[in-house]
Amino acid sequence: MATNRIHHAGDFLALDVSDATHPGTDVDSGDPLLINHLPAVALTDEDDDDIATVQIGSGVFELSVDGAVTEVGQPVYITSAGALNRTDTNNLFGFALETKASAAAVIPVKLAAQSDNVPTT
Repeated sequence: MATNRIHHAGDFLALDVSDATHPGTDVDSGDPLLINHLPAVALTDEDDDDIATVQIGSGVFELSVDGAVTEVGQPVYITSAGALNRTDTNNLFGFALETKASAAAVIPVKLAAQSDNVPTT
């Protein structure tokens, strides 16, 4: 068995979120985040050392999304301000699991494994 594994699944990690894309000035529990190319949701508030426990790579969260969702499974994107919407000029965050009208509303969102703008080099 590998002796260099440090996390079994790696979905729940305490990470430095000081450079993460998120709404507001501090990361709060429940905030959607983009940590470099990793879509995540904060599970704890950011502490004084800029560390928060986050969930990455899997999970479904109820989050506010702006823009119409006409079919389940449509992509949800995160803006540079940490807001979620349906505009595909932003970074992929996850996938809508309910339909909704164009106004902002809370719906279940499945986290994407990674953002779609990962550099190839």
